[in-house]
Amino acid sequence: MDARLENSSSVSEDAPVGVAFMTGARQNGMEAAAEEVNKVAATDKENEVSLDSGLCSWLKPEQFLEPNFDADTYVGELQRYVPLETLKLELDEHMSFLQNHLVEVINEDYDDFVSLSTKLVNVDGAVLRMRKPLTELRERLVEVQGTVKAELDKLQDGLQRRKDVATARTILDLLQDAAHVASKVDKLLAEVLQGEGEVQGQQLDSRSRLLERVASEVSRLNFYCNKGKGLPFFDEMQPRVNAHYKQMSMHLQTALVAALKEANQSAVFHCLHGYSALGDSAGAEETIRLHSVAPLVQSVVASHTSAGPRAGHSLPRSPGPSSCRLGSFRP
Repeated sequence: MDARLENSSSVSEDAPVGVAFMTGARQNGMEAAAEEVNKVAATDKENEVSLDSGLCSWLKPEQFLEPNFDADTYVGELQRYVPLETLKLELDEHMSFLQNHLVEVINEDYDDFVSLSTKLVNVDGAVLRMRKPLTELRERLVEVQGTVKAELDKLQDGLQRRKDVATARTILDLLQDAAHVASKVDKLLAEVLQGEGEVQGQQLDSRSRLLERVASEVSRLNFYCNKGKGLPFFDEMQPRVNAHYKQMSMHLQTALVAALKEANQSAVFHCLHGYSALGDSAGAEETIRLHSVAPLVQSVVASHTSAGPRAGHSLPRSPGPSSCRLGSFRP
């Protein structure tokens, strides 16, 4: 090309004016073509990045695809720092870009798009052919579901009846046990009433054992009443059990007082166990306080008051734990 330009310049020196004009026009056309090629290349380069750099940073089209997208809220947030005219222009440009892109996508598969109508022949018939077996399958499933539900209801009813029977059997066992214990308590209380009177020695020990046994049975009967609370049988029996408690407290108090007077450790032990079975530890403490500790304290105070302090003699020592001790009880 340089050689041609040199030749053309040399020709222009000697050639006529018309030839020189044609040569200059030819040279200017080549330069213009080169500039046009450069512009097209630059335009293509800009188009390569137009998909990313064509939008403003504050316009994010991916937000339009969110399920909770709200146009009013979106515009209200953007109009704080973006004029509405600017927002409208950007949205129009984005819509134009989407339309052009849609056309490009359609053009890529235009042949398939055009032949789509020819390929989708007798679609309704195919749908009907598929619908029939599906409908039959659905009817069979509904029928099977009804059968399974009926069997499940039967099983639930059977389980409920079994649960009711188990509950009734438990209540029946509880009633039988309570009735048996109640009859046993009545029988033992009759034996206690027959042995009333002043007893001592071996008879006191036997009576204390009997009272301990009766107290255990009364406590057991009270346990059954609490367990069956709300049932008419146990509601009617509760006053009877309360009367047994009071009666046993009186018998235990009498036996414990007699055992303390005779210093019968075995009898005292059985009486205290009877109080423990009844849950009346306060009654045992009150009985010991009134019939053992109080008389001892009164006797000590009376002897000290009658003797009085003498010169050269120290005051009598108060009785220590060993003198008031009832004895060591071992079960």
